[in-house]
Amino acid sequence: MEKKHQFSRTAVIVVILLAVIAVLGVQAHNRLAMQASMGAAMATPTPSPTPVPTPEVKKLTTEAELYDALNVPSVEDDITYSGYLPSPSAVEPLNDVIAGIHAEGYSCGFVVMDLTTGRTLMYNADTEFYSASTIKAFYVASLADARPELLEEEWPYKMMEAAVMVSDNDAYQELGLTYGQEYLKGWMIHAGVDESKGDWYPDYCARDMARLWVENYWWFDHNETGKKVSSFYESPNMSAIRPLAEEDILTRTKAGWIADIEGDHDLRAANEGGIIYDGEHPYLLSVMTDEPADFEVLGELMQALMDVHADMVKEEG
Repeated sequence: MEKKHQFSRTAVIVVILLAVIAVLGVQAHNRLAMQASMGAAMATPTPSPTPVPTPEVKKLTTEAELYDALNVPSVEDDITYSGYLPSPSAVEPLNDVIAGIHAEGYSCGFVVMDLTTGRTLMYNADTEFYSASTIKAFYVASLADARPELLEEEWPYKMMEAAVMVSDNDAYQELGLTYGQEYLKGWMIHAGVDESKGDWYPDYCARDMARLWVENYWWFDHNETGKKVSSFYESPNMSAIRPLAEEDILTRTKAGWIADIEGDHDLRAANEGGIIYDGEHPYLLSVMTDEPADFEVLGELMQALMDVHADMVKEEG
């Protein structure tokens, strides 16, 4: 009888020991699992993303700021840009047009600038070309600004209008002989262009023409005489820009061209500059080439630059 009780007590003790061992085993397993889980988490952290603020784009509000935006250095035979990073998809077609011009034995220089943000892209901007009739855009503006009373007289009004709208060489010559070139020189000084380029048909570069278009642009928008004269630039008889712009987009431009003159290759030109008033992002184009009056090639270059501008402001809306 006593042996039976001893056996029962022994059995109970064994059961208790087994239960303790089981509990300890579960706890050990849980600790190992937790350690493994913590180790894995420490090895591959997943930090919370930190928001990156979008930098606010400075809006240009003064004429001086527009001129400053044109002070970006230009590297010869290389596209340079400021204020943004151009997309390869926008630059590649532009490179193709440039390569085609070079393949024909000609060259070009240009500036495209967004007038709201000051973002720019340029090529050979300081290489000089023959201005051809692009200079008339600035002569007429400078004359009208200095002598606004001339717009009230039939003859000078018609001469100024014809010099810009149909690029009339005789009208430009008559105006120059009658009123001189000093007003144009003053226009250039204010725009930061060498005044020695203010005589008749000078050589100048795409940056010079861009600076002079900034002068015209500001005058059109902030001067009563400028507002009157601005219509001269809206419907030119020759333009590579106007046919490419959408019908409801205002443009103010002036082209200059001359065919290849035998024995004087310095006078070849297919040039144009102006302002495209594209919604909240008006922009400036200044393009110069020594192509002999080739508006087809000039149009290809203008289209590529318009696409560059679209890329330039695509994140701005």
